[in-house]
Amino acid sequence: MKIVKRLEHRYVSWLTRPAQNAAGRMGLYRIIYSLFYLWFLSHMQFAELSLVPTDLWDPTVLFSRLSPLPGIAYPTMEILLVIALVLLLVGYKTRLATLTTLLMGFGLAIFRTGLLTQERTILTTTFYVPLFMLLSNWGATYSIDALLRQNKGLSTIDPKDSSWRYIWPARGLLTVIALLFLSATITKCIQIDWLANPRFVGDFVLHKGVESYLRNGFPIHPLGPQLGRTDALAMATQYGVLLFEGAFVLVLFSRLAQAIICRITPIFHSMNTLLLGIPFISVVSIYAAFPDWQNIYETFYPNALKLTDLAKLSSTTLITGSVGLALAVGALWNTTPIPRQIFGLFDLFNYQTLWFAILPFVFIWIFRPLWQHFKSAIPYPWERL
Repeated sequence: MKIVKRLEHRYVSWLTRPAQNAAGRMGLYRIIYSLFYLWFLSHMQFAELSLVPTDLWDPTVLFSRLSPLPGIAYPTMEILLVIALVLLLVGYKTRLATLTTLLMGFGLAIFRTGLLTQERTILTTTFYVPLFMLLSNWGATYSIDALLRQNKGLSTIDPKDSSWRYIWPARGLLTVIALLFLSATITKCIQIDWLANPRFVGDFVLHKGVESYLRNGFPIHPLGPQLGRTDALAMATQYGVLLFEGAFVLVLFSRLAQAIICRITPIFHSMNTLLLGIPFISVVSIYAAFPDWQNIYETFYPNALKLTDLAKLSSTTLITGSVGLALAVGALWNTTPIPRQIFGLFDLFNYQTLWFAILPFVFIWIFRPLWQHFKSAIPYPWERL
């Protein structure tokens, strides 16, 4: 019991600990999440749900009493979701936009997984993030809401405010990810093959590689068959996955574990994508809540979001512009390819390639402290004179 109480105390202390630039980093996370979600949606077509025969309806037990919606409902919900995401992006009526994002996105996810695919990972983007952020104040900075408060002469939040009240939802999301990894470990251990069958992962890699190619057109990487046929590599991978997923929960209690595991995680997902064709890309929307975006912004783009020009506009103009932009994007979303192309980055990245675009920044994150330590430990040549 003492160990449990100690862990509980450490977790509560971590959850309520101030974080540098908490207000600013959550405001910037709101922008990044909205852009990611719009990119994520740009590769989907929810209108196709109306083409699926209703007798294929197979939802989870929790929603088994629901029935498929009329065909027009799915694109309508998608348009409302897009409008809410644009309002969330600019930060107007942030809480209402977050609630709409939660309801429309989660609703579409329920019907998509019940009619078209059993892939549940979409919930990380559509459910967990807006649920936690509905309880947050991520619209307090870098938003039209903040400018409207300023125009009224009301107090505004300093992006450098480090109060835990701004950062706790991000820590709640980290808790969700840790529990998801832990539950995956428990499930694997219950399936005795993960522990007792040394060929389980090797055979799984061979099978999943072919399946991903046939279903998604994802090319089979030469490393996949090599790993699958080499018993030593397959066994190391099998127990390494169990160790990594089981140890992830330590990020909630140890800063060292958090620093190490969070750096390994993108590599883990990249290897899943490369060898198995399982990108699990929607989880990026949660991982994006963890970096100190305010510090990154001040370091590289200190003048990009000063909003000085917007601050000169009247409240009526700000409101009209925000709503007009959201309605325009929503109206064009399913009628022209323009917004999908823009928010989809002109297909520069897709679900299968985004992790590999992120990896270089991860390696910089990993090796930058080592490089700084190396530079400080070894004097420059002219300092040796």
